[in-house]
Amino acid sequence: MPRHKPLSDRFLQRISIDTKTGCWNWTGGRNATGYGCVYVGNRPRFAHRVSFELSYGEIPKGMCVCHRCDNRRCVNPSHLFLGTKGDNTRDMIAKGRQARGSTHGFSKLTDSGVAALREANDSDVPCLARELGITEKYAREIRAGRRRWTHLGREQNAAA
Repeated sequence: MPRHKPLSDRFLQRISIDTKTGCWNWTGGRNATGYGCVYVGNRPRFAHRVSFELSYGEIPKGMCVCHRCDNRRCVNPSHLFLGTKGDNTRDMIAKGRQARGSTHGFSKLTDSGVAALREANDSDVPCLARELGITEKYAREIRAGRRRWTHLGREQNAAA
């Protein structure tokens, strides 16, 4: 007699179906970024990957399991698809989900701080950079609209 329940039985006990979205939300443990985690043997695995494998078989090496629904907790096999890292990134960008500007976890600035830099006189940039907690070089790059904060409209990307 087996000591543990089969993986598929344990897995199904840890989902809650959202009738509005069709998502099968993982109710088990999650990692710091919100993806469901489940132990398979002694090894932690992403729940959405395990769901895909239970439904469709082995995931080819190097492939990602992507979410059509953009819900990290979802393990509904019909909401999952295989793609490369590039496919996953393009999907994220197409849906406007990439972190940029003030939504990026390491950002020290807000859109209003960037706007203040772009409206500042050249001589005010060093002081404003100190107030914002960034280097003067970075402040000047932002002010000029080069490389950084390009998601802001053209009018805000133009050099002051």
